[in-house]
Amino acid sequence: MYLIEAEAKYFQNKPATAVQATLNELNSSSGRDAKYNCTKTGAELLKEIKLYRAIELWGEGFDWFDMKRWGDPIIRNAHANGGNFLTSLAVTINPQDKNKWTWSIPLRESDYNKGLE
Repeated sequence: MYLIEAEAKYFQNKPATAVQATLNELNSSSGRDAKYNCTKTGAELLKEIKLYRAIELWGEGFDWFDMKRWGDPIIRNAHANGGNFLTSLAVTINPQDKNKWTWSIPLRESDYNKGLE
């Protein structure tokens, strides 16, 4: 909830100190790093929020929705570039590609359910 609150305050143009306080509370109340003190502002503050979302929610599938919401590209790096993807799968997917990342359900899938009504 701290991360949702921090992002909401950031996009509501609340004072940077309010967003920083939320990130500081996240770290101090969870026992992560009692000495953590966020002093970032502007675009760097948003990067900090994104970093902590990536750390906190790793492996839970939220990153795709975050990237779509923020309009950030998905960057898959190969092993040679410090990533964990095979060279053939190391690509960058931009938000404007692939129908704006919208998942299409084929019409025939819904047609199969018409007789079940």
